[in-house]
Amino acid sequence: MKTVDTPRLFLRSWQLEDADDLYEYAKKPNVGPMAGWEPHAGRDMSLEVLKAYIEEDVRWAIVLRESGRLVRL
Repeated sequence: MKTVDTPRLFLRSWQLEDADDLYEYAKKPNVGPMAGWEPHAGRDMSLEVLKAYIEEDVRWAIVLRESGRLVRL
């Protein structure tokens, strides 16, 4: 997957190092249900989802250029 760069963000493939950021976002009770899935119960759940994202390589990780961390609302 190619990357996309903007002055503030870049979009790239997911990486195993994204597990903590993904969990911090996906554990929120108002996030998953709006997308049709349950909030992540633990980091292990996020890691399994992340592994599937990496294998499929069809979803972008959106990263703040300034911090190098995933965008979390």
